[in-house]
Formats: sequence, C-alpha cells, structure tokens
Amino acid sequence: MQADDVASLRANYWTPVAAALERYAPAAIDRLTALRLYTGNESIRPQLDVRHTASRSEWRLSVFPGYDIILRAADKAEGKAAALSIGREHQVGRTTVPFTDQCSK
Repeated sequence: MQADDVASLRANYWTPVAAALERYAPAAIDRLTALRLYTGNESIRPQLDVRHTASRSEWRLSVFPGYDIILRAADKAEGKAAALSIGREHQVGRTTVPFTDQCSK
C-alpha cells in the first residue's frame, strides 16, 4: 500500500464503519477491535468484527481493498436468542462508534 492509500484509509475508514453500524442497528464493534478502542488504540486492522441484531444475516463489507467489516448476527455468534449488550461509545476522529461491553467487564 502506498503512502497516499494509507492516508486515504486513515482519513476515511471510520465514516463507512459508522454507516454500517447505523444500517444494522443495534450494532456494535466487537472482539479485539472493541478491546483496542476501549484501551485507546485506534489503529486500523484488516478485519473489523461487528455484532448486530437487525437480522440473522452475516455480511462482509469491503471498506478499502484488504480491509473488511464482518457483520455477524448476535444470536448466531452467541448461539442463543438475539441480544446485544453495548458497553459505551468511543470518538474516533469525527465519528462516534459503539462497542460491546464484553471488553469492559
């Protein structure tokens, strides 16, 4: 990835993430990314895990070549009735994103 691509990714990454979270609301960032945000690490990883209860669907959305949002239904992920416990929100640039509370317990 060239320097211009990296700058573009950093400048624009969280806006489509927030749009996906809004589209599948209630939805929240989950797993390692949630833990990283909880501890203040805003680095961009190739895969962003999101839990949602909008449907029973699983989707992979490409934000940038090689960088995907993986949207998984909360009930499929947990093997039980749909439930999503959103812990808190985190400000990333101009965007606010929620994350699951499993990392804050």
